[in-house]
Amino acid sequence: MIQDITKTEKVTKPRRYTGVDIVRELEGYITGNRLARGLKLPSGSELAKKYGVSLKTANRAMALLVKKGLIARKRGSGTFVKSNKTLKEQYRLGIFLWRQAAEDTLSEFNYAAYGYFTDTLTRQLTEHDIAYDVFYEKGQDRNNLKLLQLSLCNYDAIIVAAGMLNPAADYLAKCPIPVILIQDDIVHPGPWHQVVFDYQPGFAAALKYLLRQGHHQFFIVSNDDPTHEEKLHRVEAIMTAAKHLNIPSQNLIIHRGNDPIINSVILCGRNSAEYYCRNKLLKYPVISVSDFITYGFISYMAEQNLKMGVDFKLISYDNLERDLQNPSNKLGISAITHPKEEAAKAAVELLDSLLATNASKDFYRTYFVPAKELVIRDSC
Repeated sequence: MIQDITKTEKVTKPRRYTGVDIVRELEGYITGNRLARGLKLPSGSELAKKYGVSLKTANRAMALLVKKGLIARKRGSGTFVKSNKTLKEQYRLGIFLWRQAAEDTLSEFNYAAYGYFTDTLTRQLTEHDIAYDVFYEKGQDRNNLKLLQLSLCNYDAIIVAAGMLNPAADYLAKCPIPVILIQDDIVHPGPWHQVVFDYQPGFAAALKYLLRQGHHQFFIVSNDDPTHEEKLHRVEAIMTAAKHLNIPSQNLIIHRGNDPIINSVILCGRNSAEYYCRNKLLKYPVISVSDFITYGFISYMAEQNLKMGVDFKLISYDNLERDLQNPSNKLGISAITHPKEEAAKAAVELLDSLLATNASKDFYRTYFVPAKELVIRDSC
């Protein structure tokens, strides 16, 4: 019998992979499944065995994935997922913030007020695979602002300290990419997006606490500098919270400290403390709208041998103490805490919503971050 060769079994040859094939498969696996950052991946030798290629080919493929920013290789530790987004999905952000001079004696407080937030924001951006460049401005001279000198079209969006509206509002109004304003508790009307601190819940919590302590009249400390619009806004927030709690406006003694020689918020605090003592108001608990005013206030009180929590009670806006690096600067102040982590998270969420593929460009977004936490120290 003649064998029918047309019916012989067809032998399937195993697929031969190239480095490009490995890159494509792994990239699709990482981005398609949105693998978690830090997840450990197979080693080069394990990949070589799986795909039937040389170790050299497998390592070359891994090097390409490193270049794409998807994986990281650590000698002695292994290979890990660095990002789960393709290059097209990875955004680039410009961040423009203020920086005080290095020799500034208040640098420790400035870090707690601004630097800690910056570190928190950049950490969250890294976790969301958003590349960024941070630029620090030293003053409001338009001729020296990096914001006005750089090509912003290199970025998908920019985050800007709200205080830069003063020298650069007209420029930001015409910016061709999304602008997000941060680090303020005032809404600034204009063609930009904002993350705004809402301190009214914190002031309400402070007033409720003091009411439970049996207090019915309060000494509110601010300053009289009209350029500090945010402090005027905070006084209004206290008055609104008091109204909701049925506290008569005449029960709020509002003192706007001033200093005739130098424009210093700390000296304004000392001026308010001097007024507080001269008018024998120690029975009234103090609510301060600024930590720097608070530091000046308690400095004067200490000179009079009056102890916070014993001779007078004080609750301060925006607790910096939690973020101070030097323990000797911690003064045990009861405070409404600054919601920095929540603000950074809101900024990242806002950024994601603005840069999403189908994001609407027809309106501007404002995220309000409420300051809810009230920390009462033993000294209060």
